[in-house]
Amino acid sequence: DQRVGATAREEMVLANNGKYPVDFGFVVRKAATRDLFTVEPATGTIQPGEKETIGVTFCSLREVNLKDNKDIRCTISEPHEGVCAGKFETFDVSASVRSYWSMFRLQPARGVTFGAVKFNEEPRKRRFDIKNEGQFDFAFTVTGSEGDDA
Repeated sequence: DQRVGATAREEMVLANNGKYPVDFGFVVRKAATRDLFTVEPATGTIQPGEKETIGVTFCSLREVNLKDNKDIRCTISEPHEGVCAGKFETFDVSASVRSYWSMFRLQPARGVTFGAVKFNEEPRKRRFDIKNEGQFDFAFTVTGSEGDDA
């Protein structure tokens, strides 16, 4: 679970166990998820016996619930010329993520009312409650309005 606006990063390793260099490329196929995921590096070449660490970063500005989403696709191809030229494989990278806004409830919902107060009257006390109804801890501060002398 992620907060809306927070960034999360996961890494995976691509390894070339073959005899020839291979090219790789990642694309996020659907426009709806393209603004959520960034793949770095998105393209490259892996030499025989070498590995490349690929980072996938998620950041959303809205609530999202993705389960086993397969919009990230990787294409592996052999760049050398000859008999195998142009051969390629593709696979989907499965991603599951949920992002939420922090949520709270303030009671009474319409504010705190003190009614009419007489001069030199004992101050009235009122109570309000803040309840965290979200997935995450949050901090809050209660302040007076600007210009308060009291």
